[in-house]
Amino acid sequence: MKKNLFVLLLSIILVLCFNVTTYAADSVTALPTSSTVLVNGNKVAFDSYNIKGNNYFKLRDLAFILSKTAKQFEVTFDNESNTISLTGAKPYTVVGGEMKGKGQGDKEAFSTTSKIYFNDKDLHFIVYNIEGNNYFKLRDIAAALDFGVDWDAAKNTIVIDTSKVYSPAMPPNTNTPSWNEIIGSVNGINVYSYEYNYYLNKFYEEYINNYYESILLYQGVDMFDEESSREFLCDLEEHAWNATIQATLIRQIAAKEYYINLDANYYESLLLPDAALSINTNRLYGLIYPYIEEEAIASKSISDAEMKEYYEYDPSVWDCRKVAHIIITAQQILDEAIEKGQDITEDKALEAAKKRAEDIIARLAKGEDYVKLAAEFSADGTAESGGVMDIYFNIYGDFIGEDGGGFDPLFAEGAFLLKNVGDTSKTPVESSFGYHIIKLLDKREGFEAAKDAISNSKMEVDSAYISEYFANKLQNLQDTATIVRNFEFKYYEETPRL
Repeated sequence: MKKNLFVLLLSIILVLCFNVTTYAADSVTALPTSSTVLVNGNKVAFDSYNIKGNNYFKLRDLAFILSKTAKQFEVTFDNESNTISLTGAKPYTVVGGEMKGKGQGDKEAFSTTSKIYFNDKDLHFIVYNIEGNNYFKLRDIAAALDFGVDWDAAKNTIVIDTSKVYSPAMPPNTNTPSWNEIIGSVNGINVYSYEYNYYLNKFYEEYINNYYESILLYQGVDMFDEESSREFLCDLEEHAWNATIQATLIRQIAAKEYYINLDANYYESLLLPDAALSINTNRLYGLIYPYIEEEAIASKSISDAEMKEYYEYDPSVWDCRKVAHIIITAQQILDEAIEKGQDITEDKALEAAKKRAEDIIARLAKGEDYVKLAAEFSADGTAESGGVMDIYFNIYGDFIGEDGGGFDPLFAEGAFLLKNVGDTSKTPVESSFGYHIIKLLDKREGFEAAKDAISNSKMEVDSAYISEYFANKLQNLQDTATIVRNFEFKYYEETPRL
């Protein structure tokens, strides 16, 4: 039962609900921020704007104000590479123009074309340029530098506190105390009852709707009877709590490891907070997935001994050739006959194609240039490049280093008859496409020649491997996280962490 619940846990947490495509407009309207801003308890008048529901601050103003605090950072711009670089824990160098007062009225904001780095790591921020200055989303900077940002709606005040760690914004529909109850924390970030209850309800509903009969039939558990379901309910509470922890960790690593935060979205006010937070978590997982995939590939390794074992199991899979060809087809002969107003059968066209291929072989034997003959006679798109087929293939015709694809096995067999680089076919090689005159351009044989191809092939990862890698990463993060739980389970008795 625990295994099934864990599979369900991963499927709910890691399945991306939306494939989100964003389209950058030429410009957007930036509205002057009317909120008061406190930095470590002191009121500061920033030149800031609200864009699409998020607060954007002039980057150099933030760096100037945070200089000499624990979260200070340097800002540099490389005009040649069009790069903005942020360096944490370094005092800011004043360039002039910082904190020169707030602009008046609405402004046009344009997405910046600059590349952005933080401590030499590529950032995935949306940054706007307003009248020549770059404005960053406050929460993006807070997440990267790991300082606290809170919103006091009653006082219309943004609170920046460099002594606190960053915590993602809560969905707005959390005013009801029962929804808003703090039930614990993960690495100092509060965990709320509505998210735990969401997973508890989701898992229970999933099992009732999809697995009730099989559980009752095979395990003797009646989910409508509390005593009968007690062990099941223990597992349910455990996995709902683990799901809450892991969802919190996903949001944390998205912000702090990959510097990815979501813009405010209308559905956060439309939906209940548990649903909105689940959608945001899944969206974040989708955005960090390409980076998880890169990590998964980098984590995979294969030894020389393992590669040699792959090679020696069947060397013919890895020994390969690269060739050029001149192809003569029956259709080519038929098309020429039609142009001349001649009537010819398909059998006669096939015979004529073979005869033309034989004539070309004879001309090659007399020393004529292969590239020129390919350009004159070959019936496919390689004619313009001297017939070169820029790919390696084995004796079965399978492409080496490619995901699928291959040549006609008869063509591959004809290519493998050529022994030395530069050799050409002595007789036409027939395939399902026509008659070929093949020229051997390169051959790779033996384990040393095959190592790169074997390594690349075995280093490929599928979605199952990536999911397993990420599940292990989350588990390792959970094992080392500082986790606090402030409520009592009704059924589950937690084993103390060692």
